[in-house]
Amino acid sequence: MYLISKAIVIDWSLSSSLHLKKYISGLSVHIRNMIKLIVKIFKTQRYMAAIKTEHQYNKAVERIEELLLVVGNDTSPDDKDFIELDLLSELVADYEAVHYPVRMPTLPEVVRTSMGERGLTQVALAAMLGISVSRINEILSGKCTPTFKIAQKLHKQLQIDANLILA
Repeated sequence: MYLISKAIVIDWSLSSSLHLKKYISGLSVHIRNMIKLIVKIFKTQRYMAAIKTEHQYNKAVERIEELLLVVGNDTSPDDKDFIELDLLSELVADYEAVHYPVRMPTLPEVVRTSMGERGLTQVALAAMLGISVSRINEILSGKCTPTFKIAQKLHKQLQIDANLILA
């Protein structure tokens, strides 16, 4: 009789620990989902104050640099440092979009960059495209836009995005 009751107690304690593990596992899933929801609310509703000054911007960038030393590719998205890094990055990106906008390069800038990368002179580019050096000079100075045929050649020879050429 003693052995039977001891087995029942052991079985009950194992069963209880399994239930407890399942409960804790389920609870951690709920906590993770709540954290994701909070992050989503912060991102969509902008409950966090926006960066308003250059000083705040510099401090946020400093903190991001600190967090990048702690947060890695293997860091869980539920980690507090990961969440802070994600939120600060959004705020910094918003500030930079207003105060440091990145403009699209002009066609002459792109052509010059492409020429530099390939070590081409205006004479060499003119020969490659089958047009005069003076025409290349006009395109590079922005005095004229390329014809459709020249635009096609620029796209094929220098791999310049057609949307940029035709813009």
